[in-house]
Amino acid sequence: MNAIELLLKMKSTIRLVIFFAWFLSQLQGAAASDYEFDTINHLYHNELFPPYCAQNWSNIDESFFIESPYGLLIAGKTAFSDQQNYDLARFLLRQSILRYPDSEMADETWYWLGRSYYATDAYGDAAEAFKQCSHLTLDERFLFFGQYWAGKSHFAMGEHAKALAQFEASMRLNLASEDAMSLLFWIARTYFRLGMYQEASSMFESKMLRSVRQQIAPYFYYFSIQSFLGLGEYDKVVRDGNYFLSHFSEHFLTPEIHYDIAFAYFQQAQLDSALLHARSCLTAYPYCSDSTGDLVWRSADESAISVAEEIRFWWADDVYFLYGWIHYLQDELAVTDIYFDKFPEYFPTSPWHSPALFYRGVISYDQGNYEEALLNMSKFIRGFPRDPLTKHAFYRKAWALYHLDRIEEASETLEIIKNRYSQKNSDFYQEAIFVSGEMYYYQDKLEETLAVYQLIIDQFGQSEFYADALYGAAWCYYRDKKFDRALDYFAQFTDISPPNRLSDIACYRSGLALFKLREYEKSIESFKAFLSHTVDAPFANQAQFYIGEAYFELEKYEAAIDNYKSVLTNYPKSRSCPQALFGIGNAYFNRKQYHQAIKYLEKLESYNNAILLQEGWYLIERALHGLGVYKNSLDVLINYIRKHPESDKTQKLQKELAYYHFHNRDYGKAIKEFQAIIVKYPKSALQQESEYMVGRCYFHLKDFSAARFRLKQALNNEKHRFFHGWARYYLGRSYAIEKDEKTAFVHYETVISDYPESEAAPFALLEIAEHYIDLRRWDEALLNLNRVIDKYGNTQLICEARSKMIEVLIEHGNVEALKKQFSALSRASCPDEYMLEASVTLANYYFDNFYYEEAEKLFENIYMEYSRSEKWRCEALYKAARCAVALKKYSIARERIDRVLESDCEKLLQEKAERLKEIISSNE
Repeated sequence: MNAIELLLKMKSTIRLVIFFAWFLSQLQGAAASDYEFDTINHLYHNELFPPYCAQNWSNIDESFFIESPYGLLIAGKTAFSDQQNYDLARFLLRQSILRYPDSEMADETWYWLGRSYYATDAYGDAAEAFKQCSHLTLDERFLFFGQYWAGKSHFAMGEHAKALAQFEASMRLNLASEDAMSLLFWIARTYFRLGMYQEASSMFESKMLRSVRQQIAPYFYYFSIQSFLGLGEYDKVVRDGNYFLSHFSEHFLTPEIHYDIAFAYFQQAQLDSALLHARSCLTAYPYCSDSTGDLVWRSADESAISVAEEIRFWWADDVYFLYGWIHYLQDELAVTDIYFDKFPEYFPTSPWHSPALFYRGVISYDQGNYEEALLNMSKFIRGFPRDPLTKHAFYRKAWALYHLDRIEEASETLEIIKNRYSQKNSDFYQEAIFVSGEMYYYQDKLEETLAVYQLIIDQFGQSEFYADALYGAAWCYYRDKKFDRALDYFAQFTDISPPNRLSDIACYRSGLALFKLREYEKSIESFKAFLSHTVDAPFANQAQFYIGEAYFELEKYEAAIDNYKSVLTNYPKSRSCPQALFGIGNAYFNRKQYHQAIKYLEKLESYNNAILLQEGWYLIERALHGLGVYKNSLDVLINYIRKHPESDKTQKLQKELAYYHFHNRDYGKAIKEFQAIIVKYPKSALQQESEYMVGRCYFHLKDFSAARFRLKQALNNEKHRFFHGWARYYLGRSYAIEKDEKTAFVHYETVISDYPESEAAPFALLEIAEHYIDLRRWDEALLNLNRVIDKYGNTQLICEARSKMIEVLIEHGNVEALKKQFSALSRASCPDEYMLEASVTLANYYFDNFYYEEAEKLFENIYMEYSRSEKWRCEALYKAARCAVALKKYSIARERIDRVLESDCEKLLQEKAERLKEIISSNE
């Protein structure tokens, strides 16, 4: 059956189809009957021709469609507008252009062809068709529409610069029509897409656009709000957003407008208002609800989601993240954690997924849940290795590991940061280095901490951490008791740091360092400078107190008392008050104003400071002793113990009472008090100390059997080993006194091998050396004295050892070694008693062995340096005169002898001086 036969069976009301079939046969020729049949069958059964097009069709013959471009245009427009059959429309319109390219209807035909392409998202073809609208005629309407729709086509393809060029060309036609208003709207939108927010906002605010028709108005306000967001003009965002909500509350853009207002309020730190609109956003959105605090998707017909192409519901994750973030800033961490926890479930592909996971870790860290923080940060690092937040995740992971005492892993994590970001982000690299220093500090590794801070100081002089590194290095040196270095770094820090809390603290710390170096005058200046900045600083009370302490050390007791009293007046609730009270009492005590001292020291009882109270009672006892009230001084301690038997202070004071008797050599009473402590505080460190002290008491009473029993009792307490070294030492002494040298040596060697850190160890070595000296076994003596010098840094012990070594070397006859050892003793800054003894011993050795020049120098030095020892001064001056006689320097010898005779020297020495004077006279 051909096309004609088929059409004869159809009703006359579709005669338009008949003509169209005939038209097709003309185009295709007689051989196209099958094509005709298929096409007509398709058109008819799918009702692609509207019935009303056939009304009054009897007046139109077939030539209208074959020879008339207007007929093809009408047919194409009908297919486009009434049935939205864009394929048929394009076919008819293309045929019109192909058959009648120079028709006066060509511009309009190109326009509708472009619209048919645009309707099916063929934006490239649409743009080319629209640009042909002014091809033949000068009809400004189609020139306007062509450029306008060409711009929209480029806009749809994301070619915003080309779109703007078309829109602006269309704008120059200046047509006063409703379409011209739409054109302004699209130009503003294009400005917005190009990031030209200032131009977009100016156009959106223009009077013309604010009078746009109702259909465009919601979109106008939407893009106006977006432009103001881009410019950061949040007040205008709130203004236009509220207008939108009041006039277009049912519009599908309403939820996003709520979000934009919430974001604007958020940027203005108006968190409550931001939270209100964020909640409204979730509530207004037709597919979700936050009534339970959760995001619950509602069932919705698929077609209900067809909203504007550019604005679907992509912003739901934005508002959900913002909602959680506002709660975070309001310290509602539990609520924030709930919202961020749901991100993987609700928005698996959201760009906010990574920050939500990161801040879950931050929240866990801030809440002290370091295991959870470590889990989240590790998950973030694995899931988002290239995210900008990854380096911060490493940083938080390191701190979480540190708080979990996984220090080695924390340090390894910081090393990853330093290696990975050393080139990419130098600031972060420097921060990682600085934090590694802090971590070393918290591990009490001062040497490693200083190395890190010094690296920053040496290599990153412009870093934001440079000043902090200077301060940190200064504080490390201070803690390491290298106060001179600490002062240097504190000074560098204050030179570059603006006046602030940390620079004030540096000034205070400098004062402390100077105080430790005994530079009391400078210390006072530093503390006063600190107080001149602020009297309310955290360390102000301590600064005031240390000014008093510095004056006390300078023996300026009146100034010390004034500053101590300033602490009590200006900082009555500070922790320095009991120290200041004690300082006042101590200053009055040193001024021998005992009544005043007792008055202030008794006030210490109102403070819970057992150590100061103990010291205070001791000074009270000494003050009473100074006043001649001896019985009362001891009664002070005894009465307090009886008055407060269960007090924490009683234990210390009872111990003080026992030691009081011990130091006064009243060993019987000391044993009684120590024995009371043993009974009252069994299995304690004090019980072991008391056992040891009872042994000491028996030792001094020369009851060595009882002494050894008690000392061994002290050794049986394995829990508290502090006095084990000393107990062994006195066991050795007890056997040595009884001439059991072999057993004594066993105990001394046990002290050295088992308790090398005990203060008794070097004394045990000295005892062994003394034994070898008594046996005149010089090599063994030297060996053990060298062990003391090499192994122990106690200055007094080194002086003792070197002094004895000089005695041994004299017996040994090694002059060079003797000179070297005496020089070492001088450098050790030993007390005068050791230097005097060594000088006298060496000078006599030189004199006896005829080294008169060396002897003369030493004797002269003894006379000049040790003015307090009159006996040795006389002897040294006499011996120096003898050296001068031996060297035939008679005038010098006579002058020295005259000084001896004029001095208050012993009678025997003066007689010797008289005889020497006669010898000098006979030789002159």
